[in-house]
Amino acid sequence: MEATRKLAPHLNVSIIMMKPIEKQYRFTWDFYILWILIALGIILIAKPWQFDMHIVSKVAVTIGMPFILAIVLHTFIHFIIAIVQSGSYGFLVLYRFLIFLFSMGLMFGVLLITGLYTESRARFFGFVFALLSTFIADYIIKRKTQR
Repeated sequence: MEATRKLAPHLNVSIIMMKPIEKQYRFTWDFYILWILIALGIILIAKPWQFDMHIVSKVAVTIGMPFILAIVLHTFIHFIIAIVQSGSYGFLVLYRFLIFLFSMGLMFGVLLITGLYTESRARFFGFVFALLSTFIADYIIKRKTQR
C-alpha cells in the first residue's frame, strides 16, 4: 500500500491506494505443485491400479479429481490473500461472503429439519433461499454502512 497526495495536494489529505480484489485466475507454478502433491497423495492412498476399473476411470481418479480439488484449494487461498492485501474493502467482501454462507446454511438447515429437501419443490426452495440470503446479506451490509 502506498500513500499518495497526487489527487488533492492542496487539501493535505493522504489517499491510500490498495490492490484490487478482482483478479483474473491464472495457473501458476504453485498451482501445478499443489496439483502434483494432491495427485501423489491420491495415488498412494487410493491405489487405483488395484481396482478393476476401466482405464478412463483410473485416469479420472488419478488426474481429474486432484485437478478439481487443486482448483478449489488454490482459489480459496487466493481469495484469502486478495482479501488481506486489499485492506478494508477486502474485509467488506469477506464479511458479505460470510453473511451469505451463514444465511444459506441457516435456510438450508430449515429445509433439512422440515424434510422439504426430499420433495420435488426442493429446487424451487433452494433458489428462493439463495435469493433471500443474498438480499439478507445486502440488507445487513447497507444497514451497517449507513451508521
